[in-house]
Amino acid sequence: MILNWVAKDLRINVVGQGLPAELVLRCAIPCVLCIIFSKQLDCYHVSMTTMLIKPLRFFAVLLLFYFYSVDVLAEPVVALPKAALDPSEIAIIVNDRDELSRQTGEYYRKQRNIPLNNLIHISFKPGRTNMPIAEFHRIKRQVDEATPLGVQAYVLTWLKPYRVTCMSITSAFAFGFNQDYCAQGCKTT
Repeated sequence: MILNWVAKDLRINVVGQGLPAELVLRCAIPCVLCIIFSKQLDCYHVSMTTMLIKPLRFFAVLLLFYFYSVDVLAEPVVALPKAALDPSEIAIIVNDRDELSRQTGEYYRKQRNIPLNNLIHISFKPGRTNMPIAEFHRIKRQVDEATPLGVQAYVLTWLKPYRVTCMSITSAFAFGFNQDYCAQGCKTT
């Protein structure tokens, strides 16, 4: 059906020529171009017989578009988004002054096959619930400078502190500290 439509629309007499369907489909592109640019290629009302009479021009156009045209018969390719981060896209932040943080960071790195250069060492006093803003900014600068290219996520390996004033420490690392994220009571942040 498609071949008949292409043949009829492009005035190509395919019936009885014995040409493979792929060749005919690939011929459609140069024939359409011939119709569009009829003054330049002088091939507006062409038939397969006429094109065979002028074999050099037809053969050159056919070869050009056979090898460089979009493959009409190719299987479609579906590209799906990634389902998970690669180990190289994760950085582990370890507090060197906290024994549990060091152990957790090393264990996580080995279990997830995270590269050793994605282990970021920082140092601050552990055990308190709240980290002062100035200290957070100092640590965040260190982490930003030590983070390898391509890292998409951080793993924090300490229990405390878990806040930077009114903001969670994980949010502060992810978004950067911003007082606007702090809400008093049940309000939009």
